[in-house]
Parts: sequence; C-alpha cells; structure tokens
Amino acid sequence: MTIELIIHADDYGYFPCVSRGILEAAQSGSLTATGILANNPDLKTQLAWLDSAPQLD
Repeated sequence: MTIELIIHADDYGYFPCVSRGILEAAQSGSLTATGILANNPDLKTQLAWLDSAPQLD
C-alpha cells in the first residue's frame, strides 16, 4: 500500500506575494494543493499564474 501526503496551502489569491509563495513551494515539490480565496479583485491575474504549476491541485 502506498501512502501519499497532501500538503495544502490556504488563501491562494489573497495577495500576490502569498500566491507567489504558494507557487514557489509547489514548484519546489514541497506543496501539493491549494485553496483559492476568490474575492480578490486581482484574482484573474493570479489564476493565470497557476499555469506554471500544473501539478498543483
């Protein structure tokens, strides 16, 4: 049996600096999932950044 660890970061989209930190963690392999805070006026831009981390759930 394989055990997989999910490491989740909350509040993607809260501030650009938070979103960039989440992306950096995902790209380094230390983060596997994120939740999106969808009421940010700049969310459309930050959602486009997710293309750089297709492995992120």
